[in-house]
Amino acid sequence: MKAERPPAGTLAAVVALAVVSTVTFAVLPKLVKGAQPSLHFSASDIGILAAMINAGGALGSVIAKYWVRRLEWRQATRIALAGLVGGNALSILFHEPVAFVGLQFVAGFFSGSLLSLTLTILSDRDEPDRDFGILIAGQVALQAAGLFAGPYLLHLGGVDAILGAFVLLTAGCFCLVGRLPASGRDVQATADSKSLWRPGTVLALLGASLFMLSAGCYWTYIARIGQDAGFDEAQ
Repeated sequence: MKAERPPAGTLAAVVALAVVSTVTFAVLPKLVKGAQPSLHFSASDIGILAAMINAGGALGSVIAKYWVRRLEWRQATRIALAGLVGGNALSILFHEPVAFVGLQFVAGFFSGSLLSLTLTILSDRDEPDRDFGILIAGQVALQAAGLFAGPYLLHLGGVDAILGAFVLLTAGCFCLVGRLPASGRDVQATADSKSLWRPGTVLALLGASLFMLSAGCYWTYIARIGQDAGFDEAQ
């Protein structure tokens, strides 16, 4: 595949796609809140749902290592977006807990795939650190908007309204695919498997894992924590 440096005009499209790829985790408390009355999930069921969404994302990210420099990026993006739309749309139709959790795992898989692809595109740009900062700002902005809109959506249609918003937001991103580069730089892998066990690498991965463990657990149950403390949904 011929290498192609991503042009500067693709930044907005790549950031938007990366932000959308994390939308499920960004508003996970609202999805969890909607799953309680709609699916009659217990606290442990909620934990399983969140775990499977994140497990799907993790699996999609790991597998992306083997295709992200081989496949045509625009086509890969279309596939990932279609998987996200399909997983969330079918979740609206199938509320049986096993089917719902399974479909959310699938949606999480394509979410992780899309995030890995967009991060790879950003890494090929001339100022990846700056671009990554812009991405984080976009993710936080969407997260804040989703949390503010969550109570209205839940009142409007429960978990189906949340998922419907995901579907519309993701489907709208198909118009951005044409602004992506078809491929990236030719990168020759220089690290071997032993490099993963170097002290610095192990400490970095351990630190990131501990951060996500604490943040993920708190984030999953934050709505229930507030509810048990007497806060209403809008607060």
